[in-house]
Order: sequence, then C-alpha cells, then structure tokens
Amino acid sequence: MSKKAFPINRVNIDPPKPVRVAPNPPIALPEREPRNIWVMIGVPALIVALIGTIVMLYVSGVRSLATGFFPLMGIGAFSMLAFSGRFGRARKITWGELEKGRRRYLRDLDTNRDEIQTAVCAQREWQNAVHSDPPGLGAIIGGPRMWERGRGDVDFLEVRVGTGVQHAPDSVLSVTWPDISSDEELEPVTGQALRDFILEQRKIRDIAKVVNLRSAPGFSFVSEDLDRVRSLMRSVLCSLAVFHNPRDVKLMVVTRNPEVWAWMVWLPHNLHDELFDACGWRRLIFATPEELEAALGAELHMKGKRGAWTPPTVASPTAMGSALETGQVGVDLGPHLVIVDDNTGSPDAWESVVGQVGKAGLTVLRIASRVGTGVGFAEDQVFEMAQRHGAATAVKAGRDGADADDDQRPAPLLRARGTFFAHADQLSIHRAYRYARAMARWSPTSRSEVTDSTSGAAELLRSLGISDPGNWMSIGCGPSGAVAATIGGVRFRWAPNRTASCRTSSCAPRTLAASGFTQWSSEPAARASRSSSCRWSMGSR
Repeated sequence: MSKKAFPINRVNIDPPKPVRVAPNPPIALPEREPRNIWVMIGVPALIVALIGTIVMLYVSGVRSLATGFFPLMGIGAFSMLAFSGRFGRARKITWGELEKGRRRYLRDLDTNRDEIQTAVCAQREWQNAVHSDPPGLGAIIGGPRMWERGRGDVDFLEVRVGTGVQHAPDSVLSVTWPDISSDEELEPVTGQALRDFILEQRKIRDIAKVVNLRSAPGFSFVSEDLDRVRSLMRSVLCSLAVFHNPRDVKLMVVTRNPEVWAWMVWLPHNLHDELFDACGWRRLIFATPEELEAALGAELHMKGKRGAWTPPTVASPTAMGSALETGQVGVDLGPHLVIVDDNTGSPDAWESVVGQVGKAGLTVLRIASRVGTGVGFAEDQVFEMAQRHGAATAVKAGRDGADADDDQRPAPLLRARGTFFAHADQLSIHRAYRYARAMARWSPTSRSEVTDSTSGAAELLRSLGISDPGNWMSIGCGPSGAVAATIGGVRFRWAPNRTASCRTSSCAPRTLAASGFTQWSSEPAARASRSSSCRWSMGSR
C-alpha cells in the first residue's frame, strides 16, 4: 500500500470562558427576644386584679362603672403595653416577610444555577470535542486534528476511557461561597437549598473521563468478562493511534490470541521502524514477554539509559536548571512504548521486561481476570469492570470470537478503588478494523518536510493538474496537447505521448523521479556540452 504524507498540525479548540458566581447567604433565623419574667408574673396578676376590681365595685354597691373608670383605664394601658411586645415576646420578622424572603432567595439560586449549567455544558462539549468518543474517531482520521498531540504537549498520552461525573475545574467555574457561621443559625428552607446547590451544581455529568498514561507506569483493567475489557482496550488504542503519530507512540500487544488483535497490523503505530519480516515491516504483536524482550531488547533497555519510572513534574522553564547546572544529560528515549498484556506471562517474565517499578518512556496496560502483582496492579492503578444491573442483553457472536455488536451493548461500569469512575467505552472489532485501515495509508510528515517536498517536482505536478502521480497512467488523464512549465529556472515540457523533457544546465533526475517520472532517454552527448536535455516518461510506482 502506498503511503501519503500527512502534515502534523495542532488545531486549537478554545476552552469555554470562565464564569464567576457568588450565591447570596441564606436567610438567618428570626431572632426572638426571651420572655420577661415580670411580664410572665404580671399578666396573671393583671387578670386577677381586673376581676377583683370588678367584684369589689359590685359588692360595694357601686352599680355604675363611672366611678371605676380610671382604674380600668390604668389596667387597660398596662395590658396594651404587655401585649404590644415591649415587655413580652417580640418577632423581628413576620411570617409573610419570611415567605417573601424565601421566594426571593430561591429565585436568586435559580439564576445562579442557570449560569453554572451554561458553563458546565460548555465544559462538557469542549472536553468531549477534545477527547472524542469511539464512534467519532472515524471523522478525525485524515482530518487536521489527526496526530495533533506531540511529546511537548500537556495532553500527550491522555486517553479517554469512558464517561462519568467530574467536578468543574476552577478555570471554568469559580464559585464564591457565602460565609456561614453555623448550621444552627440557618433558616431551614433556604439553608437546605444552598446545601443541595453546593453538592450538585459543580458536578458535570456524562463528561469524558480521561486518564493520563504518564501518571503511572502501568494500569490494569480487571473483569471476569475479558471480551468487554478487550473492547475497552480497542477504544483506548484507537484513541491513542488517532491523536498521536507513530514517531511518538508505538503500540504493541503480547497475547496468546493473535486473531483477536489482527486489526492492529494495519496501524502504523504497530510497525517497527527498522526490523523486517516476510510481510515487510515487523508487526509488534508477540506471544510471550520473552519473545517481546528477545525482539525489542535494545529498545526496552537502551543499554541502561532507560531508567526507572518517575512521576511527571511540571516545572517552570525559569525555575528548572539547565543540563550543565544539574549535571544531567538529556537522553532521547525514542517513541513512547505502550505494551498491552493480554493476560499472558508470569510476574517474573514481566519484571524482566518492565522492571519492578516500571521504566521511563514505557506504559503497560494489563488485561486480567483478577488482580495480580507487578507493574500496573497497585491500588491506584487498578480499574475494575462490572456489568450494569439489569443490563444483560443477548449478544451475537462475531468473527474472531468477539461480539459483533459491542457498540450497541450497554456500557459496563468502571470502578476505581471501589467507587464509580466511568461508564467504560466500547469499540467493536469491525469498527477497529475500519479505523486501522483508514490510518494505514498515512505517514507522518513535519512542517520542514512539507516545505522541502513543495519543490520543483510538486510544483510541476500541480501545474500539470496531476494530483496522484501513481494513478495518472492508469486512468489515462492528462492534457491533450503539449504543456510546458518553467520551475526554478528549469524548463519542463509534457507531450501527448506522456513524456516530459527538461532543458537546463543541471538536469535533476531525482526530482522528477520523486514525482513519478522515470528517465526514458537523453539527448546526444554533443548537445549536452551546451545544455543538458533529458526525456522522462510517466510511470506508476
């Protein structure tokens, strides 16, 4: 299969703008004054005095209340003062005002909730666009975003494993929470509303869950159903292959079932850069760890230069010392090696390959039915896969012993440290075949190589209207008459018999040969003293 150069380019997807929200504090409990002990004693005494006065006036023979009007006025005034709240139980806020304050506060929370949800949805769409789901990888292959992540990028070796729940980062959502002295001083309705607001509104649901493979020397995916784990691993490997070019990442598999991983032979990331076999470039699929070490021992150990794995550090360029200051010499480890262990080999065999704590520039992804020992089986490196309750559906067996409809089956649960992490991505074998074959035709090309390739040969093809020199002869296209073009001081002429001639003092056969022209004949030597003239014919390579 002929290769087409693919210029590596970084497409920036602008992150959402940050949103700042400051909810108001909830309503405080209405303060009530304590009961006055004198009022508590005076009110019953007032009632007794009132009744006693009326009885005394009646017994004394005073039948008219005119003479007792002034005592009654004093008693009435005292009653008004007692029940007016000055000497008794007073409320600073009425029930109607309290209800009005509740409604106003809940409306303000709704406004803040809308602002937060707008920011949350923008963050979800942005992260899902940066880390595409498995069905969307096909649209990226061949597009400007393919192979966009390089070794110097912060998202290098970041890979999506599913969708789950994530808290909104501070760079997207900044919430200034109100100062609350204690829960006992909160009004029940508004206090509970603010508590639910704090717990729920910063969560982003159905967002792409990403794992950075540089954060640990290895990871393991454990489940009794290994086919579902392999389906997740296909999604992970295809995502790595789509966003990382073969010069930076190499993907290899150690398995006892090579037919399950036959789709990987199409990936350019699965080809060795120097080794050959009977089928061309050596495919990086092995049966045992010993076979892997025997074939790639030089790349795995690099004569001791590949040291033990260390956690990545993000340091400021101004704070990080140079190689002369630190005494450390930078070692180019080559492409990052991602090794998939398909439940093969013993711990001792793998320790010989990846060491006890892992190696720099190397990541192990393990597929296992139970937690084992070695690199990738630490507590924070194990992902357990479980089937959803009630999600078991009848599946139809496909070729190579795998399920043919992995894309339609409910996504299994992925747990980390016993808690929910994500709904695991799944990718069927037939879709993985399609993605791998689509990438097989491409070869990474840097900007400098693209600039060099746009020399006279490429300009000649463009001037003649030839898009693919390999297919030009077979389809029989081309201008009906002679065409001439001058490129960089060189005169090229194309004739109807599909030959091209160049007249210059230094004819460059290599330039024409790189464009698909092959030398057909040359002018006599007598004329070559004045100016060289060569004739070239178009042929498919």
